[in-house]
Amino acid sequence: MAKFIEIHIIQTLQASNPNRGGDGGVKDIVFGGVRRARLSSQSQKRAARHYYHETGANRDQMANRSRRHSNTLAGFIKGWDDAEDRLLIARMALNLFNIKADKFLTALLEKDKNLLFFADHELNLLAKLIGQNKETFDEWLDRAKEFIQLAKDHANDEGEPVARSDYDRNITRKDIAPMKKAITKQLSKSIPGEVALSGRMMANLLETSVDGCVQVAHALGVTELPRLRGTGNEGSYASGYVDFFSATDDIDPVNDDDSGAGMIGDIRFVAPTYYRYANVNVTEFCRLMGDESSTVATEMVGKFIEGFVKTLPTGYSRGFAHQTMPDFVLLQVKETSPYQYCNAFEEILTSPDAEGAGISRQAVIRLTEHRQHLIDLYDDKPLLATVTALPTHYSSPTMPLKDAITQAIACALT
Repeated sequence: MAKFIEIHIIQTLQASNPNRGGDGGVKDIVFGGVRRARLSSQSQKRAARHYYHETGANRDQMANRSRRHSNTLAGFIKGWDDAEDRLLIARMALNLFNIKADKFLTALLEKDKNLLFFADHELNLLAKLIGQNKETFDEWLDRAKEFIQLAKDHANDEGEPVARSDYDRNITRKDIAPMKKAITKQLSKSIPGEVALSGRMMANLLETSVDGCVQVAHALGVTELPRLRGTGNEGSYASGYVDFFSATDDIDPVNDDDSGAGMIGDIRFVAPTYYRYANVNVTEFCRLMGDESSTVATEMVGKFIEGFVKTLPTGYSRGFAHQTMPDFVLLQVKETSPYQYCNAFEEILTSPDAEGAGISRQAVIRLTEHRQHLIDLYDDKPLLATVTALPTHYSSPTMPLKDAITQAIACALT
């Protein structure tokens, strides 16, 4: 049976907008019939990923999501003297993952568009596989050069190369099938820890896709999100507060045109308390890691939990310096299906309550009471539960985060 580590967090921010929406405003959601502040799951995952990239995790387990892997791969390829040939071969090899056969060479006429998630050691393995299949890639290289030259010869009025069916030298599905099979076999042997955690999607080579072992929920504000003054009750909903700012012209601070305001603008912000949640399928992570699973899990899962707890999205961080530490962190190890406690906050919190508790302390009380109700109702007691919290917010014994992570991983690995 799979073992999961759950992470439940209560965290309060001062004035901030760390994960703004397309209109520059605070991301929000209607939950329990009330509009709340929200942080996207992707923004939180990215912050956690940056944390373990920057804090010395095992580089062999790190990966990068990029459109520019072709340059790195070209540097690993041996057997071709010309740098442009190596780059073209690298681009064709990477096209195997996300480009269909009928567009295989046509895609070479444009800049690489697809984000691919690879570790350098995977690219090195791919380069060795290319070298072992030199005859195949020599043939593809000749076809690619001919195709590109024909496209340039038939350039449009803007000078852009044009691909047409009457000079199509494209590589067929049958041509690429053996290479795709070889790549799948090679890459399945060494999945990087970061890829195992986050997952990756390869649209045209699904066998190299990985279902990530981490699930991250959108963070949910536990109070009602204020409406901007002047927006009224009808029409679009503009949420949060507004910081109107101006930047002074240092050289000409006062003039007739703008009274020294070289630039003016506004930023929307809120000061929310969030409930944040994530879980890690430690059993599946170990299966993907193979022989070194316990060692890698101790490091990578530990770094993810630490990073998730200690980081936030960084939007407008220079203007708000919004980083805080959580008031409450609950780690649980479970063998049953993981789930969050968001329904503890279906009804919004207001401050102060009858006993004078602020929003954050109310949220901790609401969460712990809701958790105990679910344990009692569904006989769902975790294998282990640890709490890292401020003494003003939680009266039962707590422990430092580092010790809590160590205990949770040890329990999940047994």
